Amino acid sequence: MIGKRFILKFNMIRYIVLFGWLFFTALANAQFIENEFLIRSSLKPADLRARLSQIVDSRSQIVSTELSVDFQMYKIECSVSSAKEVENSLKTMSDIEFLGKNQFVNFRQSPNDVLFTEQWALSFSKIPKIWDVTTGGLTFDGKEIVIAVLDDGLDINHSDIKDNIFINKKEIPNDGKDNDGNGYIDDHMGYNVDLNNGTPIAQNHGTGVSGIMGAKGNNNLGVSGINWDVKILPIYGVNKLDEIIIAYSYVLKMKRLYLSSKGEKGAFVLVTNYSGGIAKAWGNEEPYKQWCAMYDLLGSEGILSVGATDNEPVNVDILGDMPSTCSSDYFISTTNIDETGKKVFRAGFGTKYIAMAAPGENLVTLSKNDGFVKEFSGTSASSPMVAGTLALLFSTPCESFSNLINNDKAAAALAVRNAVLQSLTKTNDLKDQTKFGGYLNGEGALALMDDPCDGKLLLPSPKGDVEIKTVNSINGELIIEYLTPDETDYQLMISNTLGQILYRSDLKVPSFGNKILNISQNLWPYGIYIVTIAGKSGADSRLFFSK
Repeated sequence: MIGKRFILKFNMIRYIVLFGWLFFTALANAQFIENEFLIRSSLKPADLRARLSQIVDSRSQIVSTELSVDFQMYKIECSVSSAKEVENSLKTMSDIEFLGKNQFVNFRQSPNDVLFTEQWALSFSKIPKIWDVTTGGLTFDGKEIVIAVLDDGLDINHSDIKDNIFINKKEIPNDGKDNDGNGYIDDHMGYNVDLNNGTPIAQNHGTGVSGIMGAKGNNNLGVSGINWDVKILPIYGVNKLDEIIIAYSYVLKMKRLYLSSKGEKGAFVLVTNYSGGIAKAWGNEEPYKQWCAMYDLLGSEGILSVGATDNEPVNVDILGDMPSTCSSDYFISTTNIDETGKKVFRAGFGTKYIAMAAPGENLVTLSKNDGFVKEFSGTSASSPMVAGTLALLFSTPCESFSNLINNDKAAAALAVRNAVLQSLTKTNDLKDQTKFGGYLNGEGALALMDDPCDGKLLLPSPKGDVEIKTVNSINGELIIEYLTPDETDYQLMISNTLGQILYRSDLKVPSFGNKILNISQNLWPYGIYIVTIAGKSGADSRLFFSK
């Protein structure tokens, strides 16, 4: 009976505390502007100024701005040094119905591209979770990230990608000269392996592949690429084995030229994608050895490469495939899954050579002549999903990883590769069809980038229903770990078992990092207490013993 009564009493206290919060709640956010306050008052502007002059020291030099006549809202500004005095004075004014600090908003990284909601592969692979930290394009120290796309062609004038096409600024277009001294003529916006110049070719396949990785994001148009602002270096007309070697050689020269010229020339290529191949061929046999050898050379310069496996239901471990059977640490072979996470029947597989899977069925992307396609399918679509994610991770914002890129470029490339392969969403189906047993998980890959960031990568805070996960009393401090579904208005309260509130505070819910609070226990004597976190999204309480 005693136990039941205690439960009933605890629930009653919980509701009392929640009701108290609803009465006293105020604006809360992690990004307060300390010397700006928002108030609601029925006073006219002149009357408000008069009242403020009566209660606030004239040295505070406060300024009031009417924000809304309809809502009777004002902004009060003062110097930082007098902010606390002004706040305390405002609290004494009976004419103020509401008082809270001004605050910055947190933009939600969801692009406004009109077809974004139809791009199922992005949310399936948890790419938008990375966008909370970075949308791509630049390394932490400001280098322009370039993806080299080896394909049949690319519509460089497409309105949804033209701003993301790499421009070789040291090359004068169409003058018949090698202006930048890289050995190639007129490669102003890519390189044509057939004509040995920069003549562009617009083809649907390469345009679709490039759109998956780098269609301009958040531009109110079409689709969003995995990277909103990356640079695409198109290599046109790659249809034969020799052209593959020529194309990779071009990429290698452009990267080395960038490094040797300290960024004055060349391109800072970090990822290549080739969504083509040769069935029933082996990377350890000639002439394919030379193809595979290119991946190690590129890797030594900090470049990762991704390739698509066969679009036939064959075991490439037995029948072979190129480039799937290249064994370089800097190369990732990819197969195709659908919206259920299952390998598409017609896609190749193999637990020795096929590293992973990625979405590749009915992807929404670009087509030539400024068009869009909603059924771009095959391993050709899966490969750029991985390549685009690799490029996005190279933009991880932390200084230590940036230093690694600059000082040990091969190690930086392997760190990104490992983050992707070690974070895959594992499934029983893919366990028997791929080497690492899973499919692309962008959010998981970003979390593992904390390693090359030396533990200093601030990830988006975890979200869930309002919950107090743990309460610990250590060395005179109360340590509270909690969850909320958002970063809006919450309050923290400490009450005794009689329902009396001993401590109340606006909860500054962080957008990044763990949700952990540290509170001194000197504010109340030893005993049993209740901690409550409450907001419009819900409330949770937990007993703890203060010692």
